[in-house]
Amino acid sequence: METAKKDIGSMSRRNFLKLGATAGATLGIASLFGVGGTAEKAEAATTYESIDEMLEIDPNEFKRFEGKNVAFMRARLVPKGMIPPDENDNQNLFDQWTGANPETPFTYGDPGFTQIDYAFEDGGMATYHLMGADVTGAGRSFDSCVHITTPSGELAPLTMYGQTSASFPNGGKDGFDVAEERYEFDNPAQAAYAVKKAAKVFGADLVGIAPYDERFIYATEVAMPTDMEGNLIKEKVNVNRPMDMGFEPKSVIVMAFEMDYECFKTSGSMIETGATYTAYSRMAEVGLRLAQFLRKLGYNTYHCGNNASPSVAEAIRAGLGEGSRMSILMTEEYGPRVRLAKVYTDAEFEYDKPKSFGVTEFCEVCQVCSDSCPSQAITHLSIDDPDNVPTSLCAQGGIKKYQLDAQKCLINWYLPLDGNDCGICIGVCPYNKPQIWHHDVLRVMTSIPGFGGVARFFDGFFGYGGIPDEQTLTDFWRKDI
Repeated sequence: METAKKDIGSMSRRNFLKLGATAGATLGIASLFGVGGTAEKAEAATTYESIDEMLEIDPNEFKRFEGKNVAFMRARLVPKGMIPPDENDNQNLFDQWTGANPETPFTYGDPGFTQIDYAFEDGGMATYHLMGADVTGAGRSFDSCVHITTPSGELAPLTMYGQTSASFPNGGKDGFDVAEERYEFDNPAQAAYAVKKAAKVFGADLVGIAPYDERFIYATEVAMPTDMEGNLIKEKVNVNRPMDMGFEPKSVIVMAFEMDYECFKTSGSMIETGATYTAYSRMAEVGLRLAQFLRKLGYNTYHCGNNASPSVAEAIRAGLGEGSRMSILMTEEYGPRVRLAKVYTDAEFEYDKPKSFGVTEFCEVCQVCSDSCPSQAITHLSIDDPDNVPTSLCAQGGIKKYQLDAQKCLINWYLPLDGNDCGICIGVCPYNKPQIWHHDVLRVMTSIPGFGGVARFFDGFFGYGGIPDEQTLTDFWRKDI
């Protein structure tokens, strides 16, 4: 199958033109169903009053998640003896994470793993590290702070992005406090407009707002304080600290940040990792900016990346997209090629509503992410299959969704050099395409019942959806800007 994809991708212009009739037929079929371009497709999306109406949630099974069971956390806490391993934990993962197995499938200097590729990754994560986000933005609830010098010359910690209520509920002093006078918006609609406008100008690509729902907040978080030199203070570690934002939230603002398409064509390399961390740096910066905007209007805020709550669920509630087979948010605009950040606040708004545009129906048929996953962490099961259940403590039950084996996924993340992430599932997804005419056709087809398999076929037919080869990795640094 891989060979067929490569042959299709390299077909001549003459052969491509021979496909005109097929493409025309596809467009004709789309028009028969009354579905045109992206705008028409958006109008056809189904809107729901709440996530409970959109998804099946079992009140007896769905419980608030424990922060210590986030896959990233377990992979750090179990080897250090801070929490006991579970019978479902993959010890092989923890061995590899801690360096017990140094073998990797790549060698420094291979395409995608050269000095320029690693430099690109470091450049992408610069702001992410600077703002203390590196241990919170990826689903971890650490106490992490940037150290600043006070007017008296003493060092003082300032939590800027990975906010923790035990230290500074609203970001600390020295300009990060909440204004005493509260700005009163004319109405909730104006408040929503102002916040979305600010978030877009600050750098968010998509913004949605949902009412606060405690069910989706982690019940506990992991506190791992460090000293001024970044060393862990083991006696102060608390893996069961109750989640507390320092105020009573009323809303959550969810922002999505697009990741570079060309970079994700190199998924599995340090180039793709650089694009991922660039998005995390944008998350850190824009989340801080929006939180500060609200603070200076007199509202309390708690800004975060993937900590505090499952970001995909909050994004669904805020109307930004749907869940997918790969357990990543699927947006209409960028497919799964986004990262998510959140700002919790006690301000109230006109809220967005969850919507669906055929993702589940498409994922049932497509399965290209499952077929391409190196660690086979993405299920091939139907979403309705009785065996589609959590496989470890890292997954949340009680809600109808495709279950990802997060521990298998992380095995593949940490086998390559320096633990670059994978991203292959995002790179091969048919939704992950720029706005080119035949991609618009494919997007239209995904909204037509029964056409998911056809859309996957044409995605490969046009030369997309394949795992990158050495030529793709090498060509990245030679293409026009």
